[in-house]
Amino acid sequence: MKKLKIWTLILHSFIFIIHKNTISVMLLTEYFTLDRWLSSSGFSDSFANLLLGASLLSLLGQLLILLSIKIEKVVTKHVIGILGLISLWFSFRYLAYPSVNNTDFHTWAFWSGVPFIIASILLYHEQYIILKDIFKTKKKSS
Repeated sequence: MKKLKIWTLILHSFIFIIHKNTISVMLLTEYFTLDRWLSSSGFSDSFANLLLGASLLSLLGQLLILLSIKIEKVVTKHVIGILGLISLWFSFRYLAYPSVNNTDFHTWAFWSGVPFIIASILLYHEQYIILKDIFKTKKKSS
């Protein structure tokens, strides 16, 4: 499952963001968006605000999934992993849903994010099954 978590993070990092004359991947966008946000008072356009929201959720999700790799307690590990996936899914939603007028970057983000969605659904399923089995055995033993 550790490999699937890492692949999910990698695939999310390579979601394409194409806007005007700029082509980027989510990994670089996160870095530059957060750097700009921390060094200035804010953003002027709706596209930059959209990227900021997606970047913050993405960073939170990545940190939670990395934390779930390091945690030893099984239930906590999988709950934190699922929370990280949910955060990454919301980040992907910001990118793939057409919410900014006169742009088509969401189309590129959606199609380049399909491998991430497939990997994340597989990861969610594995974590859900493990949690379900743990709670089922706890219920039977009590």
